[in-house]
Amino acid sequence: MKSLGYRLCHVNEKNEDEFRLRANLCDGLAMSDGSACPACQGISVTVQRLANWSQSRDRFTNRKYLSHEQLCRRLAEHDETLNNWKLKHGV
Repeated sequence: MKSLGYRLCHVNEKNEDEFRLRANLCDGLAMSDGSACPACQGISVTVQRLANWSQSRDRFTNRKYLSHEQLCRRLAEHDETLNNWKLKHGV
């Protein structure tokens, strides 16, 4: 399988939307100004594109890959849709 070019290093336990990635070619040294190394900076475009794509494809994601929170959110959206339909059609 082809590598994405990076790996997941850390997920914030309090906020799962925050995580750290490291490029496969990372040398582990930050730049003198404190920013990430050039290899890690280079993955930001790819990661942003993947994040945008994943948010737009939520409806089509196989449920077995969703977290508990995502499943609950989808169920609530489904229930709201059903309730609106029932009100419209007097069911």
